[in-house]
Amino acid sequence: MRIEIGKSANDDDLGDYGEFTLSIPDPLGCNDRGRLIREERRSHPSHASCAVEIDLRRSETVHPITSFSVDSQQSPCMAFVNRKHFRFAGLSMKTRRMVSGTGPNEFAAWKELETNPRWVDFDLQTARVAWQAEGEQASYLADVIAVDDAGQIYAWELKADRSYYDAPEYEAVMRHAKVGFESACVALERHTGFQLRGSDRYRLNVDRAFGDRFTQIDPVTKCRVEEMLRGGATLTLGDIEEVLDADPLVARAKTHALVCQRVISVSLSGVIDRETAVSSTVNPVTVPDIRLLRHENDN
Repeated sequence: MRIEIGKSANDDDLGDYGEFTLSIPDPLGCNDRGRLIREERRSHPSHASCAVEIDLRRSETVHPITSFSVDSQQSPCMAFVNRKHFRFAGLSMKTRRMVSGTGPNEFAAWKELETNPRWVDFDLQTARVAWQAEGEQASYLADVIAVDDAGQIYAWELKADRSYYDAPEYEAVMRHAKVGFESACVALERHTGFQLRGSDRYRLNVDRAFGDRFTQIDPVTKCRVEEMLRGGATLTLGDIEEVLDADPLVARAKTHALVCQRVISVSLSGVIDRETAVSSTVNPVTVPDIRLLRHENDN
């Protein structure tokens, strides 16, 4: 918004203040952000499980890597919530599978993967890369494995803050893990919980969509929505919700469920209203099975 302030025609005592630009932020962005800092409690992880019997801080000239292997492990299914360690488990409507993990950062990753139409399939704590050096072995288990709408596989490492990635021993683990995953055409990315949560507005929209993912939708109505968006058509959210339900609150809940099921694509970064654009999702030609990863590479 641009507002001009100038000299009044009827008051010679007022000076000419020229013009300035007034920016009005999203109301949610004005909240006290101190609580975000408290969420990001610094607790450096132990790297013992990643570097068993190998001093990865030493140069590769001392311990040259002789082979890499990438495989999938069975997802740990913990059907309880542990408040002390914040372990969680639940059903994903996108993958139609149980998802479980540990900590607020993995929980934030689940909500991001569940509600973002870019991600086609995902799982937590199932992708493992191992490597050998002079007969000794080490391994690393990624926090997230996911496939995007272009068919590319990504592995995520999650930490509360970027500073954790600067630790020398941790950097060595990530360097070898990156090479191992790339040998299997898997891109390794580093994320933080703060980054995944995004702005207050985005987090609110994600939480609402995630919470409504179990909303029941009549199959006939669902097919009608898919038909409306067929051929790459872009409609408004009001057009879709008029088909879903006469009650605006119920219609919005059904919209969130369709987002989680990858039936429709809606941007969650801004204010969502009846004029918000809605389109169909993009699907890759083939979807790699992230639960059947098998790859070995000998140097």
